[in-house]
Amino acid sequence: MADAQQRLANYGPNTVPEKQRRALWRILLQQFSDFMIIVLLAAALISGFIGEPQDTIAILVIVLLDDDFTTIVRAVRAGRTIFDDIRGFIKHTMSSNSGEIWTLFLAPFMGFPVPLLPKQFSCALSRGSSQAMK
Repeated sequence: MADAQQRLANYGPNTVPEKQRRALWRILLQQFSDFMIIVLLAAALISGFIGEPQDTIAILVIVLLDDDFTTIVRAVRAGRTIFDDIRGFIKHTMSSNSGEIWTLFLAPFMGFPVPLLPKQFSCALSRGSSQAMK
């Protein structure tokens, strides 16, 4: 018991001090002091002018509701990662199927018959999807 009283005297009570909550208007005002937020607002304005209301709404919701800028940074990084993955997939697909692509596009220009007709494409696609379901 004496040990507990000694610790209480040395270190004080074992409590976590409560932080004062920031007012909503302060959070919003602080959001607009960051340069990246201003860039996002400009992007929302531009997307609104070019007729992309979904993008405008999404940007404004992120800016107004997010009180921590790191969420936006993480979202941008995730988007870049997804974009890089898609780009890599397209590069791989284009490089491995380039012979087929050149044959399809150049055969008519060189006087050869069209290698595949649209009907053949649709049959191949329907066969592939029906075999994939089995």
